[in-house]
Amino acid sequence: MSRLHIRRATENDWPEISRISREAGYEDYINRVGKRYLDDGLVIICNSDVTCGFLKIELLPDGSSWLSGIRVDPQHRKIGVAASLTNSALLYSSMAGCSIVRMLIQYENTASINLARKGGFKERSHLYFYDGVLDGTSMTRSVDRNDELVNIGWKFATCNKIRDGEVKTDGSSDIFFFNDTEESTQLIRSDKRVPIIGNGITCIPERLKHLYEGYAGMEGFEQAFVFERKISGKL
Repeated sequence: MSRLHIRRATENDWPEISRISREAGYEDYINRVGKRYLDDGLVIICNSDVTCGFLKIELLPDGSSWLSGIRVDPQHRKIGVAASLTNSALLYSSMAGCSIVRMLIQYENTASINLARKGGFKERSHLYFYDGVLDGTSMTRSVDRNDELVNIGWKFATCNKIRDGEVKTDGSSDIFFFNDTEESTQLIRSDKRVPIIGNGITCIPERLKHLYEGYAGMEGFEQAFVFERKISGKL
């Protein structure tokens, strides 16, 4: 086995990225997006004698860096591929001026959770996911925002730093609305259950989960953690 080498992916790497994504055992949203997956952010790949893994890095409007889509070829696991990709992503993020790096990890993915913790990441938020969007038809736009992490297209950033999307309120509930390739909503504050309707994605933070007892979670992705690591002055 040759030494692991990290480099930026190009369009020529797409066939191997596609193959690894299919074979890595995750829901294959990357192949549904296709080559457009390479258009946003920076995709880095890990090579030994062959391509054995990849990861995407995106810089978010709150000054953080978002890591996603980490995939390792099943034939190259347990040789440090994921750790090498993550360490390179941390270095890139630091050089780009980011002070915080975050990632979303599904609740059942214990291997990735363990890797994140070993790499110095800590749980920032525990979220539950539902099909549909929160009903904001009787709500009005709010100018109040806080440091809650909110969903901006399956990436999570600080609400008060985001210009896209909006917070709506009815006095007792505050909801963040975001419309990307699919509409998403997130409950920020509430003392009551706000109905979930229509199509899209809803996030409920753990502290408000009791309001939705009996609601079926999103099939295949019921809950997940946002992990973060502060990197300012540490790399």
